[in-house]
Amino acid sequence: REKVDSIAHLAARAGVRPSIQYPRLYYDTNVTGTLHLLEAARVTGVERFIFASSSSVYGAAKKIPFSEDENLSQTFSPYAATKVAGEFLCSTYSHLYNLRVVALRYFTVYGPRQRPDLAIHQFTRRIYAG
Repeated sequence: REKVDSIAHLAARAGVRPSIQYPRLYYDTNVTGTLHLLEAARVTGVERFIFASSSSVYGAAKKIPFSEDENLSQTFSPYAATKVAGEFLCSTYSHLYNLRVVALRYFTVYGPRQRPDLAIHQFTRRIYAG
């Protein structure tokens, strides 16, 4: 039987605009889902937890380029708030249970099942279409 030593948590309900319309759905999926995975990691002895966060956590940052040390107290959407909550949960589990965690703050993700409304998808589609 194989032992799981790492969890890469990439699942989430994405999108700033829909999160404003459905904040509870985003909370239930993103925050509660993250908590369930952190608990599973703790109970099973997983050593590392990788959390897919978002550049949305920066809100309206005053400094460009962004810094990982930026204060995350001013978010502008329920989606961003759920990602901040996920990062704080990860930090808490790291402190309490010695779980090694890293949060990756993605900007625009490119690839299969990417969001068709984002610029990277539209540009790529137009390039391939000629």
